[in-house]
Amino acid sequence: MSEFEHKNSYEKKIIRKFLLNRRSELSSLFETKNKAHIHLKPLLTDHQCVGSYVSFRNELNTELIHDMLNNQKLTKCLPSIDEKNRNMQFKKYDEDTSFIVNKYGIKEPDPKGKNIKPSIILVPLLAFNDDGYRIGYGGGFYDKYINSNKDITKVGVGFTFQEYKNLPIEPHDEKLDWILTEKYLYKV
Repeated sequence: MSEFEHKNSYEKKIIRKFLLNRRSELSSLFETKNKAHIHLKPLLTDHQCVGSYVSFRNELNTELIHDMLNNQKLTKCLPSIDEKNRNMQFKKYDEDTSFIVNKYGIKEPDPKGKNIKPSIILVPLLAFNDDGYRIGYGGGFYDKYINSNKDITKVGVGFTFQEYKNLPIEPHDEKLDWILTEKYLYKV
């Protein structure tokens, strides 16, 4: 690891800790204003498969998004982490989906389920900037998935207070196409 990459990695670790604390303090206040499900609608088309996630540790709640996707009769899928191979796949998500809790404490579909490729994915984040870069939890699963599926529309999902102007960017970081918050949707 170069000195530059080491410095960026260290900065990300500090930013993650700061933003986890900040999100813990502010999320309940901002969640009361959550209109992300309404703001997402312009991006959706008929017969689309939308990759989402189950909210975790004060992330912007995705339940209203899932309800809206159900109402529009769109196919939903959720990520499932393959820890052994260090990758992530999406599995169909409906009323029959059985779940497990992975080693990170995150609820995900049973890994035995059928893989499905979404055309749009909602990407959880701890921080984002105007250029469409994000900081996640540090596992690299989303960056790796995005890198292998360049044709997918990538929507970062978080609260407006998670914007962070001077994010340290590393070569493996993948850029998002859109940012979705409780207040707005914008193209980056």
